[in-house]
Amino acid sequence: EFNSFLKKISQNTNNKDEKLNSKFSKIKNIKIDNFLEKLKKDDSIIIYIESNNDHLNDVKVRNLYLYKPEIECISQYKVDSIDGLKKILEALVNLDCKIIGHGLKEHFFSLKSIASDIANNLIINHDTEIAEYILAPNRSRYDLDKMFLSYCGEVIEYEENTKLNKQLT
Repeated sequence: EFNSFLKKISQNTNNKDEKLNSKFSKIKNIKIDNFLEKLKKDDSIIIYIESNNDHLNDVKVRNLYLYKPEIECISQYKVDSIDGLKKILEALVNLDCKIIGHGLKEHFFSLKSIASDIANNLIINHDTEIAEYILAPNRSRYDLDKMFLSYCGEVIEYEENTKLNKQLT
């Protein structure tokens, strides 16, 4: 249970009650319009699309999450209408935003099912799932929460009622 290891660590720390502050705890949640106003040409943004990923029937996109590390802001857009989603995607295309994400293949399938003309013009810059596959091709799954622990040293804490199927929501 690492008891001797924990004793050595506690002897070497100045303040045992000091709590580590995560750099991720400072992230602000802002409205989508405010988020889009903060974007500049060629910005890199992290995207997550919450959908049913149903390739046999109608794809239903429920939420779109956008994050810009430089301004430490995240925006959640609840997709009430396809037109609203298309306007956001058009803004990203017009600004030549570079898209970063995890499992973008599924996300872009959802977008192409709804707005293929716009989705085809989005610039994919980096997919962490593909990058992890290149680093460790022998694994069967590339879950974001395990990668986060491995590379960032932090555990993602979920709300009690949050159920994850396959990936981080």
